[in-house]
Parts: sequence; C-alpha cells; structure tokens
Amino acid sequence: MLITHKTRPCEQGFTLIELLITVSVFAVLTVLALPSFNQWIANTKIRSTTESILAGFQLARTEAVRLNQGVRITLNADTGWSVTEVISGNVVQTRPAAEGSGNTIMTVTPGGATIVDFNGLGRVTNLTPITQVEVDSTTIPAAETKELRITINTGGVARACDPSHPSSDPRGC
Repeated sequence: MLITHKTRPCEQGFTLIELLITVSVFAVLTVLALPSFNQWIANTKIRSTTESILAGFQLARTEAVRLNQGVRITLNADTGWSVTEVISGNVVQTRPAAEGSGNTIMTVTPGGATIVDFNGLGRVTNLTPITQVEVDSTTIPAAETKELRITINTGGVARACDPSHPSSDPRGC
C-alpha cells in the first residue's frame, strides 16, 4: 500500500525585496554607463557623417568618369551634400544633413569653399576646391570625440582618416 501525503505546491516568483534589489542594481549600472553611451553615440554620428560625405565625393568622381563630363559636389553648411552634372545641372543625388548626422559640425579647408568639380578623368578641376573636411561633434567635449577628416587630392581621390593617429599609420592623415 502506497501512502501519499499532501504537500504544498512550490511557491514561484520573486519577493518584493528581491525585485527592489534587482531594479536598484540595474538603475545604478545604467547611471554609471550613461556617459559612455552618450560618447559612443556622438562618435558614431561623426563616423556616419564622415562616411556620408566621403560617399558623396566618391559618387561625384565616379559619375564624372562614367559620363565623361564634369560633375560637381556641393557641400551644404549643415553636413548635407548634392551631386550635379556641371553642364546640364541635372541632380545626380542629394543627401540632407538630417540623415543620421545630427549634432555634428563640418569644417572645410580652404574656408568658404563649398564645391569640388571633377572632370571626365576623375580629376579635380576647379581653382579653389575643397581639400579637406573635418567632422566633429557639438555634444561632447573635444577630448572625448573621435574627430575624423576627409582629404581630397588633385587627382580626385577622397580618403577618410583619423588625425589623432600618426601619418605613418594607415588610419592616420
């Protein structure tokens, strides 16, 4: 004969104390990680803006060679750009600054330059073209940003680099 006893079913769940401790630990970790997270977001926006502008330069050069005619890239003051055919004025492509690049600033060398013209061979043809574009953030201190630079040589080659690395490093300028 088998004797069975009534047992209490296992109680499941968390006590209020366990839940409060877990939430408290999570809140402390979140507060500690927030500054690093904001810095990471700002540096990601710098990279996004740099890649967008670099893509514009490469598109303009590629289209100039493909069409065998002059193509112009015009940078807007707010990190947007537009690529157009020089003779016809047809717009090839435009990127507004609002595309994931908020809180970034662009500094162009020489100051006041806004365009680069490429000829059918992909070479820069205007007399005072943009030779360098610095991209930085406005939301975090300068010591914490990973500023990037785009350089454009007279041969039409645009390249993104990191000015904080030495020029002997492939990432450096």
